[in-house]
Amino acid sequence: MEGKRDEGAGPLRSDEGLWIDLLGPLEVRLDGKLVAVPRGKSAVLLAALALSAGRSVPVDSLVPRLWMDRLPDQVHGSLQTHVMRLRRLVGPRAIRTTAHGYMLDVHPDRVDALRFRRLVAAAAGLDDPDEARRRLDEAMATWRAEPLSGLRSEAFEHDEVPRLVEEHLAALHWRIEMDLAAGRYVEVLPRLRDLTARHPLREPLWQQLMTALAGSGRRAEAVLAYHDLRVHLRDALGVDPTAELQALYERLLTEGSRGGPPAVAGPPGRGAADSGEPDPIPDQLPGDTFDFTGREPQVLAVRHMLIAASGRALPICVVSGGPGVGKSTLAIHVAHQVREYFPGGQLFANLHGTDREPRNPSDVLGSFLGVAGIAGPALPGGLDARSELYRSRLAERSMLVVLDDVASEEQIRPLLPGRPSVATLVTSRHRLAGLEGARRIDLDALGPDEAVALLGAIAGQDRIAVERAPAREVVQLCDRLPLAVRVSGARLAARPHWGIAELVERLRPEHMRLDELVQGDLDVRASFASSYYRLPATERQAFRRLAQLDAPDFPQWVSAAPLNLEPAEGHELVERLRDAWLLEVSHVDLAGQHRFRFPDLLRLYGRERAEMEDPPAERAAALRRAVRAWRDLAEQAALRLGAASHRGTQPWRFEADAVGVRLTDPLAWFDAELPALVSCLGQACAADLGEEAAAIGAALASYFSRRDRSTSAGIWPVAGPWGDRPGRPLRAADDVNLPEN
Repeated sequence: MEGKRDEGAGPLRSDEGLWIDLLGPLEVRLDGKLVAVPRGKSAVLLAALALSAGRSVPVDSLVPRLWMDRLPDQVHGSLQTHVMRLRRLVGPRAIRTTAHGYMLDVHPDRVDALRFRRLVAAAAGLDDPDEARRRLDEAMATWRAEPLSGLRSEAFEHDEVPRLVEEHLAALHWRIEMDLAAGRYVEVLPRLRDLTARHPLREPLWQQLMTALAGSGRRAEAVLAYHDLRVHLRDALGVDPTAELQALYERLLTEGSRGGPPAVAGPPGRGAADSGEPDPIPDQLPGDTFDFTGREPQVLAVRHMLIAASGRALPICVVSGGPGVGKSTLAIHVAHQVREYFPGGQLFANLHGTDREPRNPSDVLGSFLGVAGIAGPALPGGLDARSELYRSRLAERSMLVVLDDVASEEQIRPLLPGRPSVATLVTSRHRLAGLEGARRIDLDALGPDEAVALLGAIAGQDRIAVERAPAREVVQLCDRLPLAVRVSGARLAARPHWGIAELVERLRPEHMRLDELVQGDLDVRASFASSYYRLPATERQAFRRLAQLDAPDFPQWVSAAPLNLEPAEGHELVERLRDAWLLEVSHVDLAGQHRFRFPDLLRLYGRERAEMEDPPAERAAALRRAVRAWRDLAEQAALRLGAASHRGTQPWRFEADAVGVRLTDPLAWFDAELPALVSCLGQACAADLGEEAAAIGAALASYFSRRDRSTSAGIWPVAGPWGDRPGRPLRAADDVNLPEN
């Protein structure tokens, strides 16, 4: 997207790129040429995205604008169809897929409605009346006719159109007040006569008309205008004009003059901050997800953290988790549930923590303060000053602040309120462990039943009921990751002729799985990429190297070998990958070791990146080092069981005394390491590492000779990585038998 423009800059003049006009019939121009957008749902969708150009619009906000309560059977599929149609018209890059919706990737100044709003806001911040008048005139020039005319959307008719009309009339009223204050009575009369004819019940316009008539020496016409207004009001509403208008009328009758023009009205948006009136109550929450499923313990925990504040400490709840796990969806869902506990309002901001340039907290504070009516010269320039003013404005209120996709503790600290009456709900792909006083909820994959329920909520419960077993396999192939399950459900919804078993066949091949997990703007690979590219280079390399391992899980000591690092450095990188939710702790094994694992989809993504970024020789060398590290420790364990030495040296540099500590009980070590050793043996065979494979096999033979086969974990490479499904790590649930001695 184009960079930010100076607030004082005039309208963009280039004919290049995409331009959208909404203040009248919808008009779209691409590189200077008019684009014919068929009237219907696609046009409504484009208008909805244009009204929030440069910002993500949640799917749950788009759906009611297109269909209100008359939803089609496959609402997500229908929405994605309209998105694809628009991309064909305005370019594939113009409409971006985001985590929860879509974004029109165009500068807001290329949308006339947003340009109008910027110019009015800019005028409000100016002390020079001539410059403010120029900005308002430029804003007025953007209007052609009734906004969004010709678009069939009840939501627009009941919401967006009245809002835009009100903003236009408020700006017009202010602009006319400027002319009246300058004595330009005659010049404004034609416009005021037209406005009062089109808006006969809008009393401020009649007051301006009476003032202009009286000021131009036409007192009798001003008196008649008052009588016309009173007739309109009584016929339509059965009421009389306001006391202010009646007072003006009395002055016209008794003083024989207009009584002086009223004071110039303040610019829109500044009155609350300057007049002592109560601040407006903000309601910025995005729409709740209509098919939200599961997560009951987490929902209850977050609710409790937000509404059961002690009154002595700030209620801060951090919902953290990996890409695609549903953090924002959960946070918004809970925020809607608890809004009644925060009558002072709800603030929401997406901090874009996974973007290459996360949002500046000073900009967020400027937006929040703008909601409170603080704009223009009243808005402090520095971060500290804005943060202090923000806290003081929230101090006497009971409010909820939702900060989505936070990058770091540093980004969020200026946005934290200062009173226990204001609760803060945070989502992040980082645990934000340095955030003092915060309570945390970690999200991971859905449970099997929750994942199937989510699939059914999107694809149709009737289809799930008919193909229950394939549905369960789909969610397992999706790692029960909410984003992946949602993509699969959306694909099924868009293809009612598919059976669920057909989707299973498409998802089973590992090399094709991430390609299949894309539907419209929902893209599992893209979600992973946003976390991956935020990592430093060393951590990205660690992610790629460790993802090559077939082992279902691995202990921390293994990490140093494929990375060719000292053990302590390898351990630290593993912890950083865990902090970024790209690696997870599986369990503590029988030997007392913490074991780490990649969810299958993340492992596949790591291998993709390795194939694209690492030369084959480097990948082979990394795998060879990992295999040799497992081999060396397996040999040491076998020696402690009394086996003959296969090799006399230990080339890998384990940290001091680590071998002895780990192998205090060699049988327990083998019990814990058996699935990984079997997978390692398979990878050694597949990579032609014959010597290493022989050594691992000999160590395993020594172990099996000492361990009763019926208790040795039930895993053996009958269908190992060198068999009919290459690259697949064995699972403990595989139906295999141990060989006879």
